[in-house]
Amino acid sequence: ARSINSISPFRIMIVLTALQLLAGLCISWASFHILSRGQSQRKNVLTLSHHLWKKKSGLFVGFLHFLGCTCTNLGFLYGSASVVQIIKLLEPFDTLLLSGILNIFVFQKSHGVTFTKSFAIILIVTGTAMLLLQKERDSNRNNVNFHSVFFAVCSGFAMASRNVVKKMYLPEYSQKRNINASNDWKDIAAIGVANYFSITAVAAIPASLCFILAEMSSFFYIGNSISMWMLKS
Repeated sequence: ARSINSISPFRIMIVLTALQLLAGLCISWASFHILSRGQSQRKNVLTLSHHLWKKKSGLFVGFLHFLGCTCTNLGFLYGSASVVQIIKLLEPFDTLLLSGILNIFVFQKSHGVTFTKSFAIILIVTGTAMLLLQKERDSNRNNVNFHSVFFAVCSGFAMASRNVVKKMYLPEYSQKRNINASNDWKDIAAIGVANYFSITAVAAIPASLCFILAEMSSFFYIGNSISMWMLKS
């Protein structure tokens, strides 16, 4: 009889990512209910989430978020967490680069890349990378897996693309967030949680579909559910 070990790691990571997104969706919604100030603010978040679902660019944002999370888990599967985190530190560079390319070639305007932005990103990335590299040397794990590097790069690119698409093609979405912002920490925290909830709610659509397909294939292939195997292990 086939065992769970015969299932490809990609299918297992698909299921894991879907479960993570669904769990994050529930936790963020519960957190938002605690932080929000009533039904009107909750209704606004549902309206914004529905707005994302209706637009193609909003659905694309959700898909990129799901893809980025999946690639992150695959990177952790094949290699050390330190290597993945170091590579994912390139995400601000990717975001800045993609924004500049879209501004120049699509929107026909200035690239928007300033010296201050570039210098700040270089300082943050360099400092954190030095700390993580030192940690990697101390742990005596110097072998770098190619698959881990590849999926970490894909994750950073997907997350950067998500940020750029959301900023460029959903400007009204961000503006509504800023209009409702206040100096109260609960309001600011509620806005951040609501932002995460809205993106995760859209990402849950492809995640749920892939979850069902992966579970069905594993059940017919080995007669067992990947998610149940995870809970038992």
